[in-house]
Amino acid sequence: MEEKKILRLLADWEHALLDYKEDFYNPSDDKSKTDFVKDIISMANSTLEKPGYIICGVRVLVDGRKEIVGVNPNTYVDDNNWISILTRIRDHQLMKMREKAGKYTSEGE
Repeated sequence: MEEKKILRLLADWEHALLDYKEDFYNPSDDKSKTDFVKDIISMANSTLEKPGYIICGVRVLVDGRKEIVGVNPNTYVDDNNWISILTRIRDHQLMKMREKAGKYTSEGE
């Protein structure tokens, strides 16, 4: 992403399509994975038809100013980890929906 774009985003307040995180999500930590999924789903459910952004390495201060704290340079980001997490959740939800649908159709017979 271009530096200009990041600076424009940093000048904005958090909203439905913009979130700041002090740390990067950790795919080994259940709470962190849950937070990631919640953030993605919140943005996906937005009625705004624009791209959403999660900017990691930014601390939002009480007065709304942002402090760039950066992320650990040794943090390995593998998009496949996050795609896999979202896919598993999607598949699990679809399976639950199918089970409910099957339950309702068999009860109605």
